[in-house]
Amino acid sequence: MEEDIIYGVAYTSDVREESSGRTFFPMYKICIRNAAGELLKEYKHSDIYVTDCIIADNQITLERIARTESGGYRELEQDHIMNNTETDLGKNVIVAVNIDKYERYVEIQTRKNIDSKTVKILTPKEVVYEGGRRLVLADDGKIARYYVYGSKGVEGIFVSPGSAVALADASAGVVVSGDGECVWLRGNRAPRNQIMAIREEAATSERGALAVCIDAMLSYEGISRNSQEDLDQGKKAVKILEEHLPGAVVMDLTGCSLDMVLYYVNKDIPVLTILEDGTGVLIVGFNETGIGILNPQLGTIYRVSMNEAREWFGENGNQFITYRREGR
Repeated sequence: MEEDIIYGVAYTSDVREESSGRTFFPMYKICIRNAAGELLKEYKHSDIYVTDCIIADNQITLERIARTESGGYRELEQDHIMNNTETDLGKNVIVAVNIDKYERYVEIQTRKNIDSKTVKILTPKEVVYEGGRRLVLADDGKIARYYVYGSKGVEGIFVSPGSAVALADASAGVVVSGDGECVWLRGNRAPRNQIMAIREEAATSERGALAVCIDAMLSYEGISRNSQEDLDQGKKAVKILEEHLPGAVVMDLTGCSLDMVLYYVNKDIPVLTILEDGTGVLIVGFNETGIGILNPQLGTIYRVSMNEAREWFGENGNQFITYRREGR
Protein backbone atom coordinates (compact mmCIF):
# COMPACT_ATOMS: atom_id res chain seq x y z
CA MET A 1 0.00 0.00 0.00
CA GLU A 2 1.84 3.08 -1.30
CA GLU A 3 5.37 2.69 0.19
CA ASP A 4 4.31 0.27 2.94
CA ILE A 5 4.66 -3.51 2.78
CA ILE A 6 2.08 -5.86 4.30
CA TYR A 7 3.02 -9.43 5.15
CA GLY A 8 1.76 -12.30 7.27
CA VAL A 9 3.57 -14.70 9.59
CA ALA A 10 2.55 -18.32 10.24
CA TYR A 11 3.85 -21.12 12.43
CA THR A 12 5.34 -23.95 10.37
CA SER A 13 3.38 -26.42 12.50
CA ASP A 14 0.11 -24.84 11.27
CA VAL A 15 0.99 -24.96 7.56
CA ARG A 16 -0.23 -28.08 5.81
CA GLU A 17 -1.02 -29.40 2.35
CA GLU A 18 -4.70 -30.15 1.82
CA SER A 19 -6.04 -33.18 -0.03
CA SER A 20 -6.38 -31.11 -3.21
CA GLY A 21 -2.68 -30.20 -3.09
CA ARG A 22 -3.41 -26.62 -2.02
CA THR A 23 -1.29 -25.19 0.81
CA PHE A 24 -3.23 -24.11 3.89
CA PHE A 25 -1.30 -21.15 5.36
CA PRO A 26 -3.03 -19.63 8.44
CA MET A 27 -1.18 -16.47 9.51
CA TYR A 28 -1.30 -15.70 13.22
CA LYS A 29 -0.21 -12.10 12.74
CA ILE A 30 -0.10 -9.44 10.05
CA CYS A 31 2.61 -6.78 10.00
CA ILE A 32 2.77 -3.45 8.19
CA ARG A 33 6.16 -1.76 7.76
CA ASN A 34 7.17 1.43 6.00
CA ALA A 35 9.95 1.86 3.46
CA ALA A 36 12.47 2.36 6.26
CA GLY A 37 11.56 -0.99 7.78
CA GLU A 38 9.79 0.51 10.80
CA LEU A 39 6.82 -1.46 12.15
CA LEU A 40 3.71 0.66 11.73
CA LYS A 41 1.10 -1.86 12.88
CA GLU A 42 0.86 -5.45 14.08
CA TYR A 43 -2.49 -7.23 13.80
CA LYS A 44 -2.69 -10.21 16.15
CA HIS A 45 -5.48 -11.89 18.14
CA SER A 46 -5.43 -15.10 20.14
CA ASP A 47 -6.64 -18.18 18.17
CA ILE A 48 -7.59 -16.01 15.16
CA TYR A 49 -5.78 -16.49 11.85
CA VAL A 50 -5.73 -14.60 8.56
CA THR A 51 -5.96 -16.58 5.31
CA ASP A 52 -6.09 -13.77 2.75
CA CYS A 53 -5.59 -10.03 2.38
CA ILE A 54 -7.31 -7.73 -0.11
CA ILE A 55 -6.23 -4.11 -0.63
CA ALA A 56 -8.62 -1.55 -2.10
CA ASP A 57 -8.01 2.20 -1.95
CA ASN A 58 -7.00 2.96 1.66
CA GLN A 59 -8.56 -0.14 3.20
CA ILE A 60 -7.08 -3.56 3.95
CA THR A 61 -9.63 -6.40 4.18
CA LEU A 62 -8.60 -9.53 6.07
CA GLU A 63 -10.21 -12.95 5.57
CA ARG A 64 -10.17 -14.68 8.97
CA ILE A 65 -10.70 -18.04 10.62
CA ALA A 66 -10.70 -19.16 14.27
CA ARG A 67 -9.36 -22.35 15.80
CA THR A 68 -12.01 -24.52 17.44
CA GLU A 69 -11.67 -26.67 20.56
CA SER A 70 -11.49 -29.79 18.37
CA GLY A 71 -8.44 -28.41 16.57
CA GLY A 72 -10.29 -27.49 13.38
CA TYR A 73 -11.15 -24.05 12.05
CA ARG A 74 -14.31 -22.05 11.46
CA GLU A 75 -14.79 -18.98 9.30
CA LEU A 76 -15.12 -15.53 10.88
CA GLU A 77 -16.42 -12.29 9.47
CA GLN A 78 -13.93 -10.07 7.71
CA ASP A 79 -11.94 -7.46 9.55
CA HIS A 80 -10.63 -4.18 8.16
CA ILE A 81 -7.58 -1.99 8.63
CA MET A 82 -7.84 1.59 7.47
CA ASN A 83 -4.94 3.72 6.27
CA ASN A 84 -5.37 6.86 8.35
CA THR A 85 -2.64 8.75 6.52
CA GLU A 86 -4.24 11.51 4.50
CA THR A 87 -3.51 11.34 0.82
CA ASP A 88 -1.15 14.09 -0.25
CA LEU A 89 -2.99 15.86 -3.00
CA GLY A 90 -0.18 18.36 -3.43
CA LYS A 91 1.98 16.47 -5.88
CA ASN A 92 3.38 17.35 -9.26
CA VAL A 93 2.81 14.52 -11.72
CA ILE A 94 4.18 13.72 -15.17
CA VAL A 95 1.53 12.82 -17.74
CA ALA A 96 1.99 11.56 -21.31
CA VAL A 97 -0.55 12.93 -23.79
CA ASN A 98 -1.06 11.48 -27.27
CA ILE A 99 -1.67 14.35 -29.69
CA ASP A 100 -2.11 12.23 -32.81
CA LYS A 101 -0.93 8.91 -34.19
CA TYR A 102 2.71 9.97 -34.49
CA GLU A 103 3.12 12.63 -31.81
CA ARG A 104 3.22 12.43 -28.03
CA TYR A 105 3.75 15.16 -25.46
CA VAL A 106 5.06 14.62 -21.95
CA GLU A 107 3.86 17.34 -19.61
CA ILE A 108 4.19 18.21 -15.94
CA GLN A 109 0.90 18.83 -14.19
CA THR A 110 1.64 21.01 -11.19
CA ARG A 111 -0.20 20.95 -7.87
CA LYS A 112 -1.09 24.64 -8.23
CA ASN A 113 -1.04 27.37 -10.82
CA ILE A 114 2.34 28.94 -11.43
CA ASP A 115 3.39 32.23 -12.97
CA SER A 116 5.02 31.52 -16.33
CA LYS A 117 7.16 34.65 -15.95
CA THR A 118 8.90 33.28 -12.86
CA VAL A 119 9.61 29.80 -14.20
CA LYS A 120 13.31 28.93 -14.35
CA ILE A 121 14.57 26.41 -16.89
CA LEU A 122 17.75 24.64 -15.84
CA THR A 123 19.77 22.30 -18.03
CA PRO A 124 21.91 19.88 -15.99
CA LYS A 125 25.44 19.22 -17.12
CA GLU A 126 25.35 15.67 -15.77
CA VAL A 127 22.57 13.12 -15.41
CA VAL A 128 22.86 10.40 -12.80
CA TYR A 129 20.53 7.42 -13.25
CA GLU A 130 19.59 5.96 -9.89
CA GLY A 131 17.31 3.24 -11.27
CA GLY A 132 13.60 2.73 -10.78
CA ARG A 133 11.65 1.60 -7.75
CA ARG A 134 9.94 -1.26 -9.56
CA LEU A 135 10.93 -4.73 -8.39
CA VAL A 136 11.15 -7.18 -11.29
CA LEU A 137 11.14 -10.85 -10.33
CA ALA A 138 12.86 -13.44 -12.48
CA ASP A 139 10.47 -15.35 -14.74
CA ASP A 140 11.54 -18.82 -15.82
CA GLY A 141 8.45 -19.18 -18.01
CA LYS A 142 7.23 -22.29 -16.16
CA ILE A 143 4.48 -20.57 -14.17
CA ALA A 144 1.08 -20.48 -15.86
CA ARG A 145 -0.65 -17.12 -15.74
CA TYR A 146 -4.32 -16.32 -16.09
CA TYR A 147 -5.53 -12.96 -17.39
CA VAL A 148 -8.92 -11.59 -16.42
CA TYR A 149 -10.51 -9.24 -18.95
CA GLY A 150 -13.51 -7.08 -18.13
CA SER A 151 -15.35 -4.27 -19.84
CA LYS A 152 -12.45 -1.88 -19.17
CA GLY A 153 -9.61 -4.19 -20.17
CA VAL A 154 -7.34 -6.25 -17.93
CA GLU A 155 -8.83 -6.60 -14.46
CA GLY A 156 -6.05 -8.75 -13.01
CA ILE A 157 -3.29 -11.29 -13.65
CA PHE A 158 -3.10 -14.44 -11.51
CA VAL A 159 -1.11 -17.63 -11.12
CA SER A 160 -4.11 -19.18 -9.35
CA PRO A 161 -6.90 -20.13 -11.79
CA GLY A 162 -9.42 -20.15 -8.94
CA SER A 163 -8.68 -16.52 -8.08
CA ALA A 164 -8.91 -15.56 -11.75
CA VAL A 165 -12.29 -17.27 -12.21
CA ALA A 166 -13.66 -15.67 -9.03
CA LEU A 167 -12.70 -12.17 -10.23
CA ALA A 168 -14.05 -12.82 -13.73
CA ASP A 169 -17.36 -13.93 -12.24
CA ALA A 170 -17.57 -10.80 -10.08
CA SER A 171 -16.71 -8.50 -13.00
CA ALA A 172 -18.73 -10.38 -15.66
CA GLY A 173 -15.47 -10.98 -17.48
CA VAL A 174 -13.48 -13.72 -19.13
CA VAL A 175 -10.33 -15.65 -18.12
CA VAL A 176 -7.66 -16.17 -20.78
CA SER A 177 -4.53 -18.29 -20.42
CA GLY A 178 -1.04 -17.09 -21.21
CA ASP A 179 -1.23 -18.77 -24.62
CA GLY A 180 -4.44 -16.91 -25.48
CA GLU A 181 -6.98 -19.68 -24.92
CA CYS A 182 -10.30 -19.01 -23.19
CA VAL A 183 -10.23 -20.66 -19.76
CA TRP A 184 -13.57 -19.48 -18.33
CA LEU A 185 -16.45 -17.32 -19.47
CA ARG A 186 -19.39 -16.17 -17.40
CA GLY A 187 -22.76 -17.29 -18.73
CA ASN A 188 -22.77 -19.20 -22.01
CA ARG A 189 -24.06 -22.35 -20.26
CA ALA A 190 -26.68 -24.75 -21.58
CA PRO A 191 -29.78 -25.43 -19.42
CA ARG A 192 -28.58 -28.99 -18.86
CA ASN A 193 -25.82 -31.43 -19.67
CA GLN A 194 -24.74 -34.93 -18.64
CA ILE A 195 -21.43 -36.71 -19.21
CA MET A 196 -22.85 -40.09 -20.18
CA ALA A 197 -19.47 -41.82 -20.63
CA ILE A 198 -18.82 -41.79 -16.85
CA ARG A 199 -20.50 -44.78 -15.21
CA GLU A 200 -21.41 -45.70 -11.66
CA GLU A 201 -18.61 -47.29 -9.63
CA ALA A 202 -18.23 -48.08 -5.95
CA ALA A 203 -15.25 -47.67 -3.64
CA THR A 204 -13.71 -50.80 -2.12
CA SER A 205 -11.40 -51.60 0.75
CA GLU A 206 -8.51 -51.63 -1.76
CA ARG A 207 -9.51 -48.46 -3.63
CA GLY A 208 -11.04 -45.49 -1.86
CA ALA A 209 -13.62 -42.98 -3.11
CA LEU A 210 -11.04 -40.36 -4.08
CA ALA A 211 -9.08 -42.88 -6.16
CA VAL A 212 -12.29 -43.98 -7.91
CA CYS A 213 -13.07 -40.37 -8.86
CA ILE A 214 -9.54 -39.70 -10.15
CA ASP A 215 -9.53 -42.95 -12.12
CA ALA A 216 -12.93 -42.07 -13.61
CA MET A 217 -11.52 -38.77 -14.87
CA LEU A 218 -8.48 -40.52 -16.36
CA SER A 219 -10.57 -43.31 -17.88
CA TYR A 220 -12.85 -40.70 -19.44
CA GLU A 221 -9.76 -39.41 -21.29
CA GLY A 222 -8.75 -42.93 -22.32
CA ILE A 223 -6.16 -43.57 -19.59
CA SER A 224 -6.25 -46.66 -17.35
CA ARG A 225 -4.72 -46.17 -13.90
CA ASN A 226 -5.08 -47.27 -10.28
CA SER A 227 -4.60 -43.94 -8.50
CA GLN A 228 -4.82 -45.53 -5.07
CA GLU A 229 -1.15 -46.48 -5.42
CA ASP A 230 -0.23 -42.83 -5.97
CA LEU A 231 -2.43 -41.68 -3.07
CA ASP A 232 -0.80 -44.26 -0.79
CA GLN A 233 2.58 -42.75 -1.70
CA GLY A 234 1.37 -39.33 -0.51
CA LYS A 235 0.67 -37.76 -3.89
CA LYS A 236 -2.17 -35.26 -4.10
CA ALA A 237 -5.02 -35.31 -6.60
CA VAL A 238 -3.70 -32.37 -8.64
CA LYS A 239 -0.26 -33.97 -8.98
CA ILE A 240 -1.71 -37.33 -10.06
CA LEU A 241 -3.88 -35.74 -12.73
CA GLU A 242 -0.99 -33.59 -13.98
CA GLU A 243 1.22 -36.67 -14.37
CA HIS A 244 -1.34 -38.77 -16.23
CA LEU A 245 -3.34 -36.29 -18.32
CA PRO A 246 -1.18 -35.39 -21.34
CA GLY A 247 -2.38 -32.45 -23.37
CA ALA A 248 -4.40 -31.05 -20.48
CA VAL A 249 -3.92 -28.30 -17.90
CA VAL A 250 -5.11 -29.30 -14.42
CA MET A 251 -6.69 -26.48 -12.44
CA ASP A 252 -7.28 -26.14 -8.71
CA LEU A 253 -10.48 -24.08 -8.41
CA THR A 254 -10.72 -24.24 -4.62
CA GLY A 255 -12.77 -21.32 -3.34
CA CYS A 256 -14.89 -20.97 -6.47
CA SER A 257 -18.63 -21.53 -6.30
CA LEU A 258 -20.55 -24.48 -7.69
CA ASP A 259 -22.07 -22.26 -10.39
CA MET A 260 -18.60 -21.23 -11.56
CA VAL A 261 -17.25 -24.78 -11.96
CA LEU A 262 -20.33 -25.99 -13.84
CA TYR A 263 -18.83 -24.10 -16.79
CA TYR A 264 -16.54 -27.12 -17.26
CA VAL A 265 -19.27 -29.75 -16.85
CA ASN A 266 -21.08 -27.85 -19.58
CA LYS A 267 -18.01 -28.52 -21.75
CA ASP A 268 -18.16 -32.26 -20.95
CA ILE A 269 -15.31 -32.07 -18.44
CA PRO A 270 -15.96 -33.66 -15.02
CA VAL A 271 -15.20 -31.73 -11.83
CA LEU A 272 -13.67 -33.46 -8.81
CA THR A 273 -14.89 -32.26 -5.41
CA ILE A 274 -12.72 -33.22 -2.45
CA LEU A 275 -14.47 -33.49 0.91
CA GLU A 276 -13.03 -32.68 4.31
CA ASP A 277 -12.77 -36.36 5.25
CA GLY A 278 -10.39 -36.93 2.32
CA THR A 279 -12.94 -38.68 0.11
CA GLY A 280 -14.36 -37.25 -3.08
CA VAL A 281 -17.29 -37.07 -5.46
CA LEU A 282 -17.40 -36.27 -9.15
CA ILE A 283 -19.78 -33.74 -10.72
CA VAL A 284 -20.89 -35.23 -14.03
CA GLY A 285 -24.07 -33.36 -14.93
CA PHE A 286 -26.56 -30.61 -14.18
CA ASN A 287 -29.94 -29.18 -15.09
CA GLU A 288 -31.95 -26.14 -14.02
CA THR A 289 -32.55 -27.39 -10.47
CA GLY A 290 -29.80 -29.83 -9.56
CA ILE A 291 -26.54 -31.57 -10.34
CA GLY A 292 -25.58 -35.17 -11.02
CA ILE A 293 -22.73 -36.59 -8.94
CA LEU A 294 -20.85 -39.87 -8.87
CA ASN A 295 -20.48 -40.83 -5.20
CA PRO A 296 -18.21 -43.89 -4.95
CA GLN A 297 -19.08 -44.36 -1.28
CA LEU A 298 -22.63 -45.14 -2.39
CA GLY A 299 -21.62 -46.58 -5.75
CA THR A 300 -24.23 -44.57 -7.64
CA ILE A 301 -24.77 -41.48 -9.75
CA TYR A 302 -27.65 -39.51 -8.32
CA ARG A 303 -29.15 -36.04 -8.34
CA VAL A 304 -28.65 -33.36 -5.65
CA SER A 305 -30.57 -30.09 -5.66
CA MET A 306 -28.55 -26.95 -6.39
CA ASN A 307 -29.15 -25.46 -2.94
CA GLU A 308 -28.21 -28.70 -1.15
CA ALA A 309 -25.07 -29.06 -3.27
CA ARG A 310 -23.99 -25.45 -2.67
CA GLU A 311 -24.39 -25.90 1.07
CA TRP A 312 -22.68 -29.31 1.10
CA PHE A 313 -19.69 -28.22 -0.96
CA GLY A 314 -19.41 -24.95 0.98
CA GLU A 315 -19.21 -26.84 4.28
CA ASN A 316 -16.37 -28.86 2.76
CA GLY A 317 -14.40 -25.81 1.64
CA ASN A 318 -15.47 -25.72 -2.03
CA GLN A 319 -12.44 -27.81 -3.04
CA PHE A 320 -12.88 -28.23 -6.80
CA ILE A 321 -10.37 -29.68 -9.26
CA THR A 322 -10.84 -29.95 -13.01
CA TYR A 323 -8.84 -29.50 -16.21
CA ARG A 324 -8.95 -27.94 -19.63
CA ARG A 325 -7.84 -29.53 -22.85
CA GLU A 326 -5.12 -27.52 -24.54
CA GLY A 327 -6.13 -26.19 -27.93
CA ARG A 328 -9.83 -26.90 -27.31
